[in-house]
Amino acid sequence: MTDILREVCSLPTAPFLEDRVVEYVKKFVAERRKLRLARDEHGNLLVSLPGKSKAVARWVFTAHMDHPGLISRKMIDERTVECELRGWVLAELMKGAKVRFFAGERENCGEIVEVMADEAEGRGARGKVVSVRVKRPVPQNCAGMFDVGTGRIRNRKFYCRVCDDLAGAAAALAMMDELHGNPPQSSVAVLLTRAEEEGFIGATAASIEPRLLKKSDRIVAIECSAAQEYAKIGDGAIIRVGDRTSIFNSPLTFFLTQQAEALANSQKSEKKKEPIRNRAEKVGRNEPCPCGSGRKYKVCCMRKK
Repeated sequence: MTDILREVCSLPTAPFLEDRVVEYVKKFVAERRKLRLARDEHGNLLVSLPGKSKAVARWVFTAHMDHPGLISRKMIDERTVECELRGWVLAELMKGAKVRFFAGERENCGEIVEVMADEAEGRGARGKVVSVRVKRPVPQNCAGMFDVGTGRIRNRKFYCRVCDDLAGAAAALAMMDELHGNPPQSSVAVLLTRAEEEGFIGATAASIEPRLLKKSDRIVAIECSAAQEYAKIGDGAIIRVGDRTSIFNSPLTFFLTQQAEALANSQKSEKKKEPIRNRAEKVGRNEPCPCGSGRKYKVCCMRKK
């Protein structure tokens, strides 16, 4: 797991410039004969593993392949490049930040010297266009990332220039790596989408024109977000369901919270940790089991509980 996490999160990426992540996924699948790889016309990827039973609904875990980044537009002079910011970063945090551009096998370091911002929103003004002082000219349409280093673990914490959401993609791929040796009853897939930071472009396209998805799929989105007072690192799985007005699938939500509790309770630590979760109504004894077996809950997972 940690090797995949380091490798994936160290890949340069930005909205619409996810090529290196795509190449990594292609190689990952090619090395595991039971996995299958599909791609739609929008550039989204689907890594799938056939299950032992076709009667059970497929589980699909989603993550996105991009991260906020700078895209080079043009050289202003011999050592200054104008860049567009794709994604959302506070303008006040950008000036003076170190940046690293990736052009083929060459890397080029620089520092942001000027920032143009959008109009301030509730969170503050978002950086829009920046000027970066670099060591040598940067080609057009080249991805630049905030230069805080490649993946590394220190004191049981992971540090990298990219976490959201390549850490989610890494977790999903690590899951596929483990399941590859012993496929489950249900088919499992990982949907990796493009340009989430520019407004869920890939995910929206995958939903409106579902070439990779099925109506019967049970979809779980994986997201890596900032720690909050109510959601601290190490406190267990966080389950967010539906949107602000609805829950998409109450039985599925209940099943996921059960699994989160089981994982949290299985962790060997001095302090018992509970997952932070949305409370969903319980599944009735005679309702379909949320695991997707097709049997009633009372004769399936209720017995195991």
